[in-house]
Amino acid sequence: MIIKEIKFDDNKDQFNITLDNSEIFYANYKLYNELNLYRGKTLTSEELTKLVEYDNFNNLLSVAINFISYRFRSEKEIINRLKKEKASDLEIDNIILYLKNLNMIDDIEFTKIFYNNKSQINKWSSKKIKYELYLKGISSEVFYDAIGDTYEMDYNNALSVIEKNYSIWKNKYDKFKLKNKIYSTLAQKGFSYDIITSVIEEFND
Repeated sequence: MIIKEIKFDDNKDQFNITLDNSEIFYANYKLYNELNLYRGKTLTSEELTKLVEYDNFNNLLSVAINFISYRFRSEKEIINRLKKEKASDLEIDNIILYLKNLNMIDDIEFTKIFYNNKSQINKWSSKKIKYELYLKGISSEVFYDAIGDTYEMDYNNALSVIEKNYSIWKNKYDKFKLKNKIYSTLAQKGFSYDIITSVIEEFND
């Protein structure tokens, strides 16, 4: 294939390369100089492959950045999104490395943000949060590196959950049933036995 026209796009800071079959490819300065591109040049299959790879990389990068733009994502979430685009393992590795170098992927920071949102706003237990993070590719090691001890937050959240309904439950249930109600409510939300018993003691008149 022969290069029919080359134009530089100031907005995107790249070269637009039109071939004699009307196909359009793109190249940054590095690739442009590496392939020694010029009007009238006949591209080898290797050079054409590099142009295709560059196009694929930029298309996948756009997908990943758009995906991240809605909210911070874990590495696994981005990998899964790229797999939906039929990206190869090598393409995914290159995109992930590129985004990490730009600090756009950071599982420690992602864990902190996710934990703070779910614990402070939704009053989730740390157990439930850990499970949801596990589904997003966050290991227990990363969780504890990011969050550390969660007992105080869990205890306060469990108290908050019960305080919302305690005045109603107190008038509705006897002492035994009230304890069972508190226990079952907190257990369903994933709070630990130690947290639950501490909360029951707190509300034990």
